[in-house]
Amino acid sequence: MWSAAGPGTVSAINKTIAILRSNGVNVEDAPFPAEVNDADELKRVQKFITLGEAQASFLREYRLDKAKLADEIRQIVENTSNVTHAAKMEATVTFCKMRGSISSLVKSYSIIITPSAVDEAPLGLGNMGRATFNTLWTGFHMPVINTPAFVGSNGMPIGITLVGPRYRDQQLLQTSQVISKMLMAKGGWKLWD
Repeated sequence: MWSAAGPGTVSAINKTIAILRSNGVNVEDAPFPAEVNDADELKRVQKFITLGEAQASFLREYRLDKAKLADEIRQIVENTSNVTHAAKMEATVTFCKMRGSISSLVKSYSIIITPSAVDEAPLGLGNMGRATFNTLWTGFHMPVINTPAFVGSNGMPIGITLVGPRYRDQQLLQTSQVISKMLMAKGGWKLWD
């Protein structure tokens, strides 16, 4: 997934590493375990799970008045992609195994630093951007905090995501408060007063 990162995000990650190191924080590369490192397999598994959950979630609205639903939602409920129940179940089992591997990796660190988005936040409200870098953390049940620390070429924020070990939400909140202050002090993004 790192290949999906735009120039603003790549720069933000590099600046984050430099800022943290200049403040005495030990930063090291934490590569994903082999079973999670195949981006295509991870996307496939997430897609099947998301389709299955969306299909169940929107079924009631579909039955009440499918004409009020967007075409994309109707297609999911109608399973136009022909994803079988067996494929969805296999994806769920695979993702649970991945979750265990990632959980073992993350608990070895105070936090994991990862991109928040592909690049700088889009202008306006018509496009909320893609969840390329966030979907997997939700599925892995990891606590996540996004810090809008840097400024892109359009004056919009470029965020950094801080991920904590499972069931360590309070630890992440405390750590991210310190890390976010460091990053925002030198990253250029200012919160409104």
